[in-house]
Amino acid sequence: RGAPYRHLLYNAFEPVAFDVFPGLDRVMRDMEDCGAKQVSLSGSGPALFTLVDGADEGRRMRDRLVQYGRRAFLVETVSASPHLTLGAQEN
Repeated sequence: RGAPYRHLLYNAFEPVAFDVFPGLDRVMRDMEDCGAKQVSLSGSGPALFTLVDGADEGRRMRDRLVQYGRRAFLVETVSASPHLTLGAQEN
């Protein structure tokens, strides 16, 4: 599926993680079946995440994943502090 931000969510561990963590591919398919447009690996795994367009969509997806027997959490992104952003300039 062609999410517009796909190129920004590259994780070098992703190809290896699916060999190291059995069943991760099934979790990814479940997420896609529940409406995830793009599923990505968080860190070195085995956590997966997806971005949604809004809280309602996120709640629906989370609730469906729970029905699949998956642990799912709905979180909100935050803006980066200028103090934590590389290359940020102080005014």
